[in-house]
Amino acid sequence: MNSTYGSLLSQWFRFFDERMGASVTATGRQITTHMIRTAGLHITGKIYELNKMTEIDDDGKVTHIYTSECPAILASDTDSVYFKTMTSNKEDAIKIADETANTINKSFQEFMKDAFLCNEGYNDLIKTVREIVGIRGLFQAKKKYIIKVVDQEGKSTDKLKAMGSEIKKSDTPKVIQKFLKDVLGMVLDGKSYEELEIFVNDSRKTLLKNDKKLIEIGVARTVNKLDMKYDEWTRLEKTGKKRVNLPGHVRASINYNEYAQKMEGRGAKLLKSGDKVLIFYLKPNVEGFKSIAISSDMTKFPKWFDNFIIDKITTETKMIDAKLEGIFSAMGHDVPTFQGTLLNKLLVY
Repeated sequence: MNSTYGSLLSQWFRFFDERMGASVTATGRQITTHMIRTAGLHITGKIYELNKMTEIDDDGKVTHIYTSECPAILASDTDSVYFKTMTSNKEDAIKIADETANTINKSFQEFMKDAFLCNEGYNDLIKTVREIVGIRGLFQAKKKYIIKVVDQEGKSTDKLKAMGSEIKKSDTPKVIQKFLKDVLGMVLDGKSYEELEIFVNDSRKTLLKNDKKLIEIGVARTVNKLDMKYDEWTRLEKTGKKRVNLPGHVRASINYNEYAQKMEGRGAKLLKSGDKVLIFYLKPNVEGFKSIAISSDMTKFPKWFDNFIIDKITTETKMIDAKLEGIFSAMGHDVPTFQGTLLNKLLVY
């Protein structure tokens, strides 16, 4: 977690073109890099050049990534800049934010004339607006961050702004979303690692211990193309010809359909393409299922579900540890565990 005088203060600046909208183009990138340079200069009094890296994925898609050694710049996106104000209180941060926005806007006329040969009357159409001021923020990766917002567009507020966070992903169970939101709330309130460690370990004792509430920790997914995959599985894998490469949630759904028919006969209500399901990881069983899905409309497990045992260790790893990894790695800490806490105590003694 980045911080200044115990707290990170960052602002989001967004540009918009009144004629063409905010389409992502080379023009847009030039404008954003100008915003980065100007914001950095205004905050630090020094010009820092941007470092450009080009990445090409397997599909040939080209992505340009810009980084800056400026201590004030935290992150940037296609149309925004996040940076430290180098202040320690909300009032000064808001003042610096607004001043920086004004400085950038004053610089745009000359910039647009030099960079894009805009004539008078057309070089003042681009503007930046200061959107938020945050007291603390956690930047995990590109387009993955969460900020505790204290001012939005000049109005006092107290809320979280999240992008790419696990708490907003539809496949994260609601009970886990609440847990993650509580953890992030503590992080952004400046709680110590020791306090976070206690909270996380105490939560581990309750999140997966109540067997009556285990249905709440199913991973939510939509099963698309199930009919097509099911047909392929029936022709090839069920007949013993070869194992079919299936997405995990599709195989879990096929496992449900097969076992439901086995236990309920023709009256079984089967999953079909487009259904929303909850996926559960299982301990070794006679059916050889590693996971099984049920309809997300179900509020309790089928009676025959007692023939399976949910693998709580795998569930805890995927639902708690994996989702906390990005948060704690950004803070420079390991994810709290019972074993880690015990080891730290033993090392102290």
